[in-house]
Amino acid sequence: DDISYTFPMDTTRPDSVNEPIDSVNYFKITYYFDKEKLNEIDEDVYLQSDSMAAHLLVRLTEDLSSKYGKDASQNDSRVWSRKKNGKTEWVSLSDQSEEYDYGRLSLVFYSEDY
Repeated sequence: DDISYTFPMDTTRPDSVNEPIDSVNYFKITYYFDKEKLNEIDEDVYLQSDSMAAHLLVRLTEDLSSKYGKDASQNDSRVWSRKKNGKTEWVSLSDQSEEYDYGRLSLVFYSEDY
C-alpha cells in the first residue's frame, strides 16, 4: 500500500504549498507501507532544468553527509546508512535528469529492518 502527495516547490515563499501545482517545479512524496508499517519514503523532485537539479544535488549531498556521514556510491546514486535503535536505515540520492528533458532528483529513505 502507498500514499502519495504532490506539492509545488518555491523556496522563496514558504506559503507556496497553498498554490496550484507548477507543472515544472514540484515534488512528489510517496509513503510505502508493508505489514501496516512504514518502510520506505520516496521523494521525486522535478525541476525546470538539469542545472537546477545539479545545484540542488550538491546542497542535498552536503546536508545528508553532515547528518549521516560519508556516502557510498552505488551505480549513479549516493547512499548513506546509519543504525538507529538497532535497525539499519538507508538514504539514497540520485540525479535522474539525464534520462529526462528536465531536472529530476530521486531521494529515497528506507529500512529493511522494519
